[in-house]
Amino acid sequence: VVLPVLLVADGRSDASAVAQQALGRTTDDVLRIPAAREEVVARIDNLLRLGRFSREQQARFERTSQALAGANRALQTLHVGNEVLVRARHEQELLDEICRVVVEQERYALAWAGFVQSGEDPEIVIDAHAGDRSGYVDTVRLLYSQVGDGPAWRSVDQRKTVVVADLADD
Repeated sequence: VVLPVLLVADGRSDASAVAQQALGRTTDDVLRIPAAREEVVARIDNLLRLGRFSREQQARFERTSQALAGANRALQTLHVGNEVLVRARHEQELLDEICRVVVEQERYALAWAGFVQSGEDPEIVIDAHAGDRSGYVDTVRLLYSQVGDGPAWRSVDQRKTVVVADLADD
């Protein structure tokens, strides 16, 4: 963040040289004294406005950088996923590798793929997973009668991806 500098100087000295020596940079504005109160207030307001603008620009830059990093990660994931798709010899290998890619490239704690087994009480059976450090996949049963309003069944019902930030909450 670059903050603007106002140098107040009398007319006897070279204000730019003094600022360069004292601050290591030039000033954004030099106010020669004596000056009217209104001029001082206007200059200070202008510098405060410039400071706010600089902070806003910095925040915008940081948000854009984060979005770009996310887009780059997504493109890299797509690239690696395409390689997996071309090289996989059978469905199970494809599912295992796609889950691994999502965990490694996108930094998710867990990724899994499952299929709906129809019947009296439909169930989603997890066929492939990666990143399961807590043992969630080994213990979960995704029966419609028990968790039909959960994220897995929402994904099936809505036919779209559902991302869960915290499994305990959802």
